Amino acid sequence: MGRKPGVKIDVIGDSTRNIFTIETKSISRRFDEKQRKSLMCTMAISAALYLYLCTGVVSAHDKTDYVPQPGSFPPIEQARYLSGELVYIDPINRRGGIRLDDKAEGRLHYFALLPYASVWHNGSRAEIRDIPIGTHVHGYFFVPPKGDEHTIPPLPKEQTHYIFAHNHAVTLEDDFSYYQRRGQSWEVVSINVRNEKLNVKPAGRKNNDGITTAYTFDIDDRTRVWLSRRLVHVQDISPGTTVQFNLAWSQGWGQGEFWIREIWLDDESRKFATELQRRKHIRYQRQRWAPGWIDHIEIYDFGGGIVTLTLFDVDHE
Repeated sequence: MGRKPGVKIDVIGDSTRNIFTIETKSISRRFDEKQRKSLMCTMAISAALYLYLCTGVVSAHDKTDYVPQPGSFPPIEQARYLSGELVYIDPINRRGGIRLDDKAEGRLHYFALLPYASVWHNGSRAEIRDIPIGTHVHGYFFVPPKGDEHTIPPLPKEQTHYIFAHNHAVTLEDDFSYYQRRGQSWEVVSINVRNEKLNVKPAGRKNNDGITTAYTFDIDDRTRVWLSRRLVHVQDISPGTTVQFNLAWSQGWGQGEFWIREIWLDDESRKFATELQRRKHIRYQRQRWAPGWIDHIEIYDFGGGIVTLTLFDVDHE
């Protein structure tokens, strides 16, 4: 029985590097135009199927992702922005977990803070222990530095599409800090106390990430409302007021809803909140010293020496 004419397709690939080569070996026969098009279609489908079987879902870790290098600060413009509700912290090891928002189906994202990472709360530098559980936070994240790939234990390969590979944070901030440090505030458009809704629109310089359009938030009698240095009532919020706030979980979280946990109605209240957090962090630094890299050590022959170091982002008294 004679051998049927056709084309043998050998697909050679390295699934770990996403590099593939397709080799075809033709068997002697001339094809008409219709057969040729059908053959090329079969080859393309076969190659695509192989790629899918080898790689599964698209990995969240792209080859173009910046990997933090020892002894240098990574460019934050190459970091990945993520936001969500802070649901877990390990203050000793500087780790935590956030429940992602923005159509991320409430997935938990565990992360570690890079040694030089900065944390901000109420407009001032902070430690991760200072941010209350349940606070909505913003962060910029990198993939793990070389050697730290298992700091956050990876999920099984078949579950990697549930997480982002970017799990080492260079910044972590609450809403107050995140928007204020970038020049964005909020103007109250209207408030409906009975329906527990507050309508706001961005004011000042719009940020690239986060919420940058008019928005409706949940607000109720649990919300802490600050005016000057005292607590006031939700009814004291009036349209036209420029505010900052910290958000938290709301019942409609999965649909992009947030509850305002705390809101500041004037500059005096905001500055006071920032000053209280600054004092707290300075006390922390006095007791535990400031973090930094040791760049060089020069030891003298008869005792003593010089240590050269680079301090990270610290508070100055």
